[in-house]
Amino acid sequence: MNQQNNNQTSFVASINDYPKWTLVFPVVSVFLALALHQVTSTTLLLWLGLPLLALLLVNVFASVHHAETIALKIGNPYGSFVLAISVTIVEVAIILAVLLNSTEEVVTIARDTVFATIMIVLNGIIGFALLVGGLRFHKQEFKAPGAVAALSTLATIAVLTLVLPDFTTAIPGPVYAPPQLIMVATVSIVLYVTFLMVQMISHVMTLLTLLLKKLITNHLRSTVLLSRALCFLLHLSLSSC
Repeated sequence: MNQQNNNQTSFVASINDYPKWTLVFPVVSVFLALALHQVTSTTLLLWLGLPLLALLLVNVFASVHHAETIALKIGNPYGSFVLAISVTIVEVAIILAVLLNSTEEVVTIARDTVFATIMIVLNGIIGFALLVGGLRFHKQEFKAPGAVAALSTLATIAVLTLVLPDFTTAIPGPVYAPPQLIMVATVSIVLYVTFLMVQMISHVMTLLTLLLKKLITNHLRSTVLLSRALCFLLHLSLSSC
């Protein structure tokens, strides 16, 4: 009974400490989307474009905050898996929402989005991380296997989705035929799942290696302190004699 009361108390405390905006804004956005679905005035929707975009960004940050909270609770390597899946779901949901409500003139938005994401990841995020890390730590260490796996997967998917359509001749235009599209989608999903599995395994090995190094370091430090203490006691005993 005491344990149940403690669990309830800790749950209530965690809810009270949780940022309220991450819970309020998604609920408000759902009701606002249902209300705007009935609006037919294009002028009104244009005026609401920037506020709705800001609200979308707030909801994205709220979903990322929820994913980070879950990731911290369950720890590595599954926490990294939760973060990767949550970000992917947000990106795919936004792309699908735009495609389902767009005309035939802007059907290339998915391709442009993938291209922009690749440019942001390869140039923006990596460059910014190297810059900030260099300014703060001056000397950085990184795991080459993890970087190679990520960049290899990204490069392969980029070639499949952005380069190969220019060389297919099944149908006119730089697009895939339906059977080719199914094959490319399947290969991309398999590559992404494989990448996640490899990352999870590599994270486990990295954590085990760090834990082993920490244990060895603490053991050696304890051994050195014990040796110094014994030498000091021996010196005291010899001096007293």
